[in-house]
Amino acid sequence: MECSTGKKIVYLDNNATTLMPPQVVKQMIDWTNKGNPSADYKSAKDCRKLMENFKKAIASKCNFTPQQYCIIFTSCASESNNMFLRAVVESYNVRRKSPKSIPHIITSSIEHKSLLNCALQLAKRGYTELSLVRPDKYGFIHPEDIRANIRPNTILISIMQANNETGAINDIAAISRIAKENKIIFHTDCVQSFSKFLLS
Repeated sequence: MECSTGKKIVYLDNNATTLMPPQVVKQMIDWTNKGNPSADYKSAKDCRKLMENFKKAIASKCNFTPQQYCIIFTSCASESNNMFLRAVVESYNVRRKSPKSIPHIITSSIEHKSLLNCALQLAKRGYTELSLVRPDKYGFIHPEDIRANIRPNTILISIMQANNETGAINDIAAISRIAKENKIIFHTDCVQSFSKFLLS
């Protein structure tokens, strides 16, 4: 890879932002110039069919069908993390019976900034209480540390599967079971690991 000055550099961020081969760029340009997938003209219907096939492929990697769960395409993981976190908090706030009942979120201190900054902002504004679980010296988040931070008002646990800087892979299957046992919503950022590791 060459930088703007013409010098060759080694690119080490492919897992987060993969450099696209020319043939992929061409395909993307071709498909993004076919129109609105929600419209009824032929090229739009072709786009819609392609998106439906993408959803089937994603669902198969997660061992479910598109009919079982709603797959939503966003512009990036940062948008997805923010959208999910804020939606859960807003949904809780709409339903809560007491104005004093502030929801509690558990996440880790080493989450991707898109999630961590959103969680910190919600807590700073008084919309949530927040517990940040610290990793061990090897960068792993231990399931029992998550369990120890659960409170009666905990509504969400969010732990990434693979850390984008250290590469540490967390046991999200165990963490999700803890969330399920306690009837708490579980969220995981799998940008670094999707389709590379089993989710269950």
